Amino acid sequence: MQARYKEFVIRVAKESGLSEEELEKRIKQKQISLGGLVSLEGASLIVASELGIKFDAQRVKVSGLMVGMRNVDILGKITRIYPVKTYKQKDGKEGKIGSFILADDTGSVRVVLWDTMHTALLEEKRLEEGNVIFLKKADVRGTDMKELHLGGKSSIEHSDEVIENVRTSPSSASSSKISEFRDGERTSLRATIVQAFPLKFFPSCPECKKRVTESDGKYYCLVHKEVKEKFLPIINLYIDDGTASVRAIGFLDAVRKLYNLREDEVSDLRSNAVQEEELREKLLGEEFMFDGRVRKNAMMDRIEFVINSANAVDIVALIDELSKATGLE
Repeated sequence: MQARYKEFVIRVAKESGLSEEELEKRIKQKQISLGGLVSLEGASLIVASELGIKFDAQRVKVSGLMVGMRNVDILGKITRIYPVKTYKQKDGKEGKIGSFILADDTGSVRVVLWDTMHTALLEEKRLEEGNVIFLKKADVRGTDMKELHLGGKSSIEHSDEVIENVRTSPSSASSSKISEFRDGERTSLRATIVQAFPLKFFPSCPECKKRVTESDGKYYCLVHKEVKEKFLPIINLYIDDGTASVRAIGFLDAVRKLYNLREDEVSDLRSNAVQEEELREKLLGEEFMFDGRVRKNAMMDRIEFVINSANAVDIVALIDELSKATGLE
């Protein structure tokens, strides 16, 4: 990822006429101005856009996706399909949203379908797990994790191309130790929760789950305009793997796994501080397998870990695995 970011800086510097040093300075200033809520690559896309440099209409691999890209084309294999869901639009009408996981040899990404013609492909089983497909004119969105969003201008085509050895992780993630964390890498690790802070809830768009802004009692999403806000949780932890400790941040999916609750039960914790505290205290000393992304918080000048998924360590399974590895069965 660092290599791709450097290549991106070189390309933008060449097209803009700025030196690489000046461009990186602008990117870091932009990241700080946004409260450290975007990665360096996200900030770099914003700066490139402000300089009039666009990165639209490209064919990319999963590992090359960057939040803010528009009209990208991508080939991949469907590895998992989720049920189509219905939701209420702001005009009161019913809408549908579908999603699936698309993978290639560099990683995997969630694909979100908003157009009824696309969701119908899932409902009518014209798209199935194992299908190789070609997506055209998809937009890359996301905060914590990247997602591909398809609208009415986008298309989905079946492909005869063969994709072998797809990666089912969100990127080419590897296991690493906290003491060896590098900004921008995706990794997995086994670690113990040593400190947990109270859950906080932020207002988000019910459709794209992005943070919304409030004005005169109304909430506005950059994409979906005025919306009925939905409060989503964010948790802050310190985790330790024996080599070092690191601050970790998790959102809804991570909170659900850590607290072992349904989404509606997590929402109830917003008005039940006593129960939230009881559940949070039970986390202390517990071991989990974490997958996520390492990022540098420029404002706080520290490395942080953004949790993508968290699964409790199965001690029995771990012992069996170690026994097989050492030949002690």
